[in-house]
Amino acid sequence: MTTTIERRVMTATDPDRVFAYLTDFRNAKQWDSGTTSCEVVLGDGGPGTVYRNVSEFAGTTVELEYTTQTLEHVAPLMKPLLDRLGDRTAEQLKSTLDRL
Repeated sequence: MTTTIERRVMTATDPDRVFAYLTDFRNAKQWDSGTTSCEVVLGDGGPGTVYRNVSEFAGTTVELEYTTQTLEHVAPLMKPLLDRLGDRTAEQLKSTLDRL
């Protein structure tokens, strides 16, 4: 048996501002409840940029590096990311975007 839960984040903020905000992964600390820090290791925010993200998960600190592969301003590409957000993170993201 498989259960699918779909989460959507609705905001009145201009899509171009949302795209710019979400593609700068340093902002993850503001909208991802588990992220404790996120910094650029290499790059200018475009393809090839490497981010070091530190998160707390189940009482454990986890450090990951993310590399930007491509940047495309196409709404359907954001859907998988938003679908994976937990309820708390989705609420925090909406609140943050509404303040932009």
